[in-house]
Amino acid sequence: MRAVRRGVLAAVVALLVAACQPPVPPPGFSGTVYELDASTRALMTGRSWRPGCPVGLDDLRLVTVTHWGFDGRRHVGELVVHRDWAEPVVDAFRRLHDARFPIERMRLVDHYGASDDASMADNNTSAFNCRSVTGQPGVWSNHSYGAAIDLNPVQNPYVRGSTVLPPAGAPHATNRSASVTGLITADGPVVDAFTAIGWEWGGAWTSPRDYQHVEAPPAEVVVAAVAEAPGGVWADRCHQHPDVRRSAEPDARGCVDGCAGHGRLERGHAEPSGRRGHGA
Repeated sequence: MRAVRRGVLAAVVALLVAACQPPVPPPGFSGTVYELDASTRALMTGRSWRPGCPVGLDDLRLVTVTHWGFDGRRHVGELVVHRDWAEPVVDAFRRLHDARFPIERMRLVDHYGASDDASMADNNTSAFNCRSVTGQPGVWSNHSYGAAIDLNPVQNPYVRGSTVLPPAGAPHATNRSASVTGLITADGPVVDAFTAIGWEWGGAWTSPRDYQHVEAPPAEVVVAAVAEAPGGVWADRCHQHPDVRRSAEPDARGCVDGCAGHGRLERGHAEPSGRRGHGA
């Protein structure tokens, strides 16, 4: 009788464990683009997005993609990116899936209270987050436009001088061995996949070196809106766009074809931001 009870208990436990496991995605790669539904908008509002951000919720898309995990299994992850980049981003992740490049996890940053530090510490791959560039308060990060993605931050930290983010990434700040699971290299599949859609890798920058970071290039920027900030200060609100190319000469604002390199226009004086920091 006891043996029967133990057998029944073991079966129940097995069923409960199986029910708690994430669903196994179907064979092959799958990538889907969705408009933000009510529940996603509610999750993001007051966290990764708020009124005053440089893009509205209608300009953003939820992207779900199949990816390989550190456990050697296939998983479904999700990102929010700008609508103009949604399909190219799916194409990039299709390349990563085909190359079996591992990504530990891919959840919306809102599950971390939109804390970039918490997301990085959990080695989470994320995209949209309306926030300033690290070390440059008041300058919108490219993540604020849905035009940047951070992949496997622990294996691919942000490095500027003695600063390493996340701190757990310190061993990989200088040791960039391709043998490390999830580490991005200049000749590896991540750079290849995002170069193919016209994006650039922060690991190729001189300072900072942002190994986790890929973004739409500053040469593909259009003015989304020009808003008057408190005190009569006008700010150029720019976002990345795949169909606009920079012309040869900037205008008096430091802008090109009406595009600014994420500079601020204050009472008629251009104030370019220069090379961006983490999450530009």
